[in-house]
Amino acid sequence: MLVSADARRRVLRLLPPDRWQVEVHRAAVTALAELDRRRVAYDPAALKRLFPDVDVDYLGQLQAARPTVPADLQHYVEGVRWDALRAAAVTGPISDLLAAIADPLSDQAKVKALARAVGGTFDAWHDRARVLPPESVHAEMVAELRARAAGHAVYPYGLEGLDGYQDEGARPHHPGGNAGRPRLVPAAKPGKVTIITGCSGSGKSTLACRIALGQARLKRRTLYGAWEMTGPESLELLAVMSLADDGVHVSRTQLLSGEPKEGLEEMIERVSERGREINRFVRFVPNPFLAASGKGGNAENLTLIQHLIEDLGADVFIADLWERCLVDTKPEAVQAALFQQQAMCEATRCHGILLQQQRLKDIEKGLDKRPTREGLKGSSGWVDIGDTILGTYMPSQWKDVPADMTVVDVLKQRYGPWPLSVELEWDPDRAWFGKGVSVPYDQPSEREGPSEIEAFSGGGKKGRGRHHG
Repeated sequence: MLVSADARRRVLRLLPPDRWQVEVHRAAVTALAELDRRRVAYDPAALKRLFPDVDVDYLGQLQAARPTVPADLQHYVEGVRWDALRAAAVTGPISDLLAAIADPLSDQAKVKALARAVGGTFDAWHDRARVLPPESVHAEMVAELRARAAGHAVYPYGLEGLDGYQDEGARPHHPGGNAGRPRLVPAAKPGKVTIITGCSGSGKSTLACRIALGQARLKRRTLYGAWEMTGPESLELLAVMSLADDGVHVSRTQLLSGEPKEGLEEMIERVSERGREINRFVRFVPNPFLAASGKGGNAENLTLIQHLIEDLGADVFIADLWERCLVDTKPEAVQAALFQQQAMCEATRCHGILLQQQRLKDIEKGLDKRPTREGLKGSSGWVDIGDTILGTYMPSQWKDVPADMTVVDVLKQRYGPWPLSVELEWDPDRAWFGKGVSVPYDQPSEREGPSEIEAFSGGGKKGRGRHHG
């Protein structure tokens, strides 16, 4: 943990400070967790200033004794977790069992129950629920409050036109870009879940790629399940987007068709170089359902994803489309899997971005083609677990208007205002998102006539957006 920021992030996800039994180690891990939160490399002098009681001389001895990360790091992690279990068992069920056995007046049923509890503790030690110590809950609350005060209340998606209001005083040094006060709160915060929904072709995957690019620019690691578009296709889109933001025009149309040949090789070289840079922060994972040939269940597949998140030390996990990793897609099974995914994000401190379709029949029958929360395909668990729900809509998909705008509707925010609607400039050939404009949100309705629908700019009222029918 001292010699590698990646190792530190991985271990902290598996071993929070309260799992360490030796006080000097617990204090050191608490300090290292604060450095990780601040994205600061380990430095003895800096650590001593922040935590005067930490024995940095002792840590220096450890660092000298182990100057590199061991290949079998997981073995040592499991050892510490096992030690934590043994200590908890000795002070908990084992202690209670011994006291009950020593008491001749103890009820036999109670003694037998305590004996079963001891066995259960060791049989399922890694999954066993536990009551959180009051002091740890209080400390986490205070740490969260101080983090917000220090500017960590919001974790931007990295898309300037979406993250903040553009008309309320620019903040050039804000991580989300040259934006005013945050529009999305807390956005891509560790442990929370974002749902992106829309009909096929509405720009869900495109928005997910743009968020992945924004996270890479913020030096946050992303594990990407590209299960609708493939990993190579997604990386190509990311590279073209990144180049467009830098003012370098690479034509997606030319790359897809291979024509004209003029300038094509230069484009390929640029995309290749930029893709290699992006790959440092965005890693792709195959569909665990396909990898296991469907032999595992939903829980097993999601556990495999959790292991990959932990191994990579991922800050963000994107699943496009999430349900494709499931074996059992019955509504009750999907709901249970969604709750497992939510718990996984909380446990790993990884932000989950899950993509899901709208019900196609609703879109085809309705006059208004915009996505809704109620239109999410499948289980109601989607709305339950989503801290933020974003709906994507391309007006040009349904109306005879220029394909130069996309709309993102904020259909839910657990900690911020909703519904909201944002129109973003869009160039499909360059995969470029431009300036975002807030527009009034009108609740979609099947009662509106065709003339009214044609007048919508996407998310806004008639006459208030960029384009009109």
